[in-house]
Amino acid sequence: MAVGFYRTPERVGPPAPLAITFQVVSTQVRGTRRRFALNVVGVGPQGESLGALHSRTDPVPWSPTARWAQTILEQIERSPKKRARSGEPLEARLEGLLKGIAKRLEQGERAKGRRTSHAEARHEEGTRPTRMAATDLAHAADEAILVDTRHGTMVALGERGRAHVFNLEGKLVTSLRLRPQAIERRRKLGIWRDATEAEISAIRATASRDRAGEDPAVPPAGR
Repeated sequence: MAVGFYRTPERVGPPAPLAITFQVVSTQVRGTRRRFALNVVGVGPQGESLGALHSRTDPVPWSPTARWAQTILEQIERSPKKRARSGEPLEARLEGLLKGIAKRLEQGERAKGRRTSHAEARHEEGTRPTRMAATDLAHAADEAILVDTRHGTMVALGERGRAHVFNLEGKLVTSLRLRPQAIERRRKLGIWRDATEAEISAIRATASRDRAGEDPAVPPAGR
């Protein structure tokens, strides 16, 4: 089953479209019961894996449905005799599962569409911590300010996995939530490195100047 399009947060720029495929996979070794698994297949922007998207997308829109489907497959796997007694063909049961996946995903999108524009904005704010960017940058320890070596941007780490990406002009590019393991992996791979004192001073200064030009009704962090 092909599903989409979802809006996927890019590292830089507007969200990109993403379609994914749900595959029900069946395997059996002679003398053992049949096994079932759910594969979620897709490729993110610029060939990025779904695993990489999961590390910076919160929440992943299809995850609850995928977990539900995997639970159903485990029930089918454990009860071959019960399925045989019911007389329902296996193919029909799996087809019903795929229809259930589609129904659950569609219900989620319809619920999203029923939100007012104001409620949708608040919903987005709740999942992506953009509003905390200025505060986190202002209060981040020097060791929590990093450089993205791929894009030449700066990253300020906050509490609860918040990470804010700024360009060199101090403009916020994006905000996301990351698990500690995902942050550490980026460090080990050299994707993120510690910023130098000069780089830290520069980003604090440029971001501060940028905030000074904003609406005076929104005070800079720390005041």
